[in-house]
Amino acid sequence: MHAPRGSPAFVSGKVDDQTMVSFRSLCTKPSLQSLRLSNLNFLDETLITEAIRANNLLELSLNNVALGWDDNRVDSNLAPIISQIEKLDIRSVSSRELFRIFGRTNPTAHPFVGFPRLRSLVFSAKCGEFEMQRIWSFILEFRETLETLEIEDVYWPEIIDLQQLTALRNLKILAQADGESDLFLEKAGICYFLSAVTPSSPLRIQSLTIDFSTEISLDSNIDSDIHYWLELDMYLMMGGFVELRRVELNFQFFHCCSASQTLGDWKSETGVAHKRLLPMVSRHPSIEFRLNTRTICTPHSMWAYFSSH
Repeated sequence: MHAPRGSPAFVSGKVDDQTMVSFRSLCTKPSLQSLRLSNLNFLDETLITEAIRANNLLELSLNNVALGWDDNRVDSNLAPIISQIEKLDIRSVSSRELFRIFGRTNPTAHPFVGFPRLRSLVFSAKCGEFEMQRIWSFILEFRETLETLEIEDVYWPEIIDLQQLTALRNLKILAQADGESDLFLEKAGICYFLSAVTPSSPLRIQSLTIDFSTEISLDSNIDSDIHYWLELDMYLMMGGFVELRRVELNFQFFHCCSASQTLGDWKSETGVAHKRLLPMVSRHPSIEFRLNTRTICTPHSMWAYFSSH
């Protein structure tokens, strides 16, 4: 279920009882395999637990969802739940709320939810050091099954140790920047993070994708701060990425305009910039390197765009 930006019902929390009953019935159908909820406020937290308990969900997606809870309410059934979920997609959701509904708070209000079959995890949210420690402990629960990880806040290499994820084969890093100076910091942070992968502690990932989304001027160049690109190139070729077979850089450029929103098509760049950014990677015979760009003109900010999609 997706609530458009400005929706008066779930966004405001004013949902009539009959609508909520129908919504809960839909989300807890035993035959339901994929549940995607986005742009919802004041969503009853028990609905998520009931949905996991009641059916054979294989995929759960929560995007820009704020949960409503009662500190005095405790689930009447605290027996652990063994979920069949294989793909978990969490974006712009409070980690405190997430750990609460998954039974990882003390004292717990909901049953512990185990994910023994989880293969793909997306966790996109800005967070501080303490919060990242809790998130990383959560991720480590899936160290033997997790094959694909998409994560935004990677700037804690002293906390995040990718070598512990023994099944990991696909890594995607999300970087969002307000402007050129912020983009500079994002690139520096990614280099710092990936520098922890060394020949003495190799990583078996086969695919690395980095998504850059930024609000910059029309005359900006993606190959500015070239030394950071060359540093990244060196880490990927001389570090511990021994099984790397695919590298993809995606750039989304957001421009504010008064007209209605227009989405440019993705373009595959194969010219000078393609070779300048990652020269060794682009020449490597066993690695497929793709550089893609897209321009989005919108009357809203980049952050408003993401919260509505």
